[in-house]
Amino acid sequence: MSGRANLETFFTPKSIAVIGASNDPRRVGYAIFKNLLDGKQKVFAVNDAEKEVLGRISYASITDVPDKVDLALLAIRARFVPEALSQCARVGIGNVIVVSAGFKEEGEEGVALEKRLAVIAQKNNLQVLGPNCLGVINLHSGLNASFAAGIPRAGGISFLSQSGAMGTAMLDWACMEGVGISKFVSLGNEAVTNELPFLEYFAQDKNTSALLCYFENISDGPQFLELARKVAAKKPLVVLRAGRSARGASAVSSHTGSLAPNDAVFSAAIRQAGGIVVASLRELLSLAKLFQLGVYRPLQRLAILTNGGGPSVVAADQVELSHSLSLATLSDTTKESLKKTLPPMAAVGNPVDVIGDALSDRFASALKTLSADRGVEGIIAIVTPQLMTEMEKTAVVFMESHKKKPVLPVFMGGELADVGRATLQRKGFANFDFPSDVITALDQLATGNKKPEQRSADPKKDVKPQVLRLLPFLQTQKLLSEYKLPSCGVLVKNSRELASAWEDIKGPAVLKVVSPDIIHKSEARVVAVGVKTLAEA
Repeated sequence: MSGRANLETFFTPKSIAVIGASNDPRRVGYAIFKNLLDGKQKVFAVNDAEKEVLGRISYASITDVPDKVDLALLAIRARFVPEALSQCARVGIGNVIVVSAGFKEEGEEGVALEKRLAVIAQKNNLQVLGPNCLGVINLHSGLNASFAAGIPRAGGISFLSQSGAMGTAMLDWACMEGVGISKFVSLGNEAVTNELPFLEYFAQDKNTSALLCYFENISDGPQFLELARKVAAKKPLVVLRAGRSARGASAVSSHTGSLAPNDAVFSAAIRQAGGIVVASLRELLSLAKLFQLGVYRPLQRLAILTNGGGPSVVAADQVELSHSLSLATLSDTTKESLKKTLPPMAAVGNPVDVIGDALSDRFASALKTLSADRGVEGIIAIVTPQLMTEMEKTAVVFMESHKKKPVLPVFMGGELADVGRATLQRKGFANFDFPSDVITALDQLATGNKKPEQRSADPKKDVKPQVLRLLPFLQTQKLLSEYKLPSCGVLVKNSRELASAWEDIKGPAVLKVVSPDIIHKSEARVVAVGVKTLAEA
């Protein structure tokens, strides 16, 4: 059976057993079993201390369950997990989610217990997720194999996370904001199954139109980048990584017992692979809102529409100071049309200010005109709460106008703006709290693109200026060789190549990362000097 087929069972099982199912609302086994009862799958409770769990027969052992089980969830004490896992293997269960904590994150004893778990899984060819994880959710099959509380609407965004807590926060936020989720995976300690096969799975998953990731460590750098390229070639890949600072890396180690990679190296590598690197959960969520609005490709020429001058001026500054975005130059036809339909004191440049007393029809008229301008790729629509502002009707106008050209709503304010936000969210239409959120997200989506005014109208003439750049290592060696200049050093891509190269190295060595995105390697802390042995390397 292929790796993809094995993973598919995590998302579309027909029958599920919960080992550790409980009647006690304070226990994880209760939450998992209760969530599963709301789904379409056949569910079995396994707990030798209970005769029934939530009205279902409770079996003393997984070996007592009379039907075939596709997926087992273990919510029991860590010391009982190895035996339960062995029993799952004996009855032919190929996929297991170990929710239980108490493994390598707890110290040496936990490390030994986790190694036992991995040996059992590998010996029996089991696909094991966890331990110390939240579980799996598939909104398209009605599966909630987790102890998460809130379930958002079904959508196209999948979330792969090495933190269960980050996952619950993301899911709860998606419920509040009306953002649709396709699948959620909590990886936990990755004792058996790490992030790599899931990246490959999501690259091919038709129900995933964008993949968001939270990582604290990477299992295999070269393979990770290869799979990241596969994902990014088909859909947006957004990565939030923790452990970027010394204190953060220490917290990662205490959280999951893992070592975090160097931030500069990791970020540069993800960008080279075509992914988007974000620095905060807010940035991750803002990109999720863009995807919810159906924006998967860069929108760089922007118009700003508002009923409040101040926020639009700040937004204009942020667009112009961004790396990749520009305010669109409105055509003369557009400006003349706006002058005819807007009050005399309205601003018809860009930003377009329909002034504070604007009702929904004035927004509608301006949006119709801006949508017809071919130089405008997207419209940031900022609404501030005035006494006469028709929040609900204006929200409806935005949704209707979005069918013609992307409209990115920003309902600013508190309770007065809640009506507009709620109207959008009921229809699964995202709202940004501040203009900076949508502008940052658009800039990140366009990472690597020039500002529109820096591009030539003729792509063939859009030649990059000659600049000094760092030659790749192998090209540098070849150039030096052609001029008969001596050089030393060897390029290795993995630990196997390092071990082979080390046999020819005499004396202490210097190790450094080679990347065109990291020029000043000492400042990035990716140079090690005086390395005397292979073990140190």
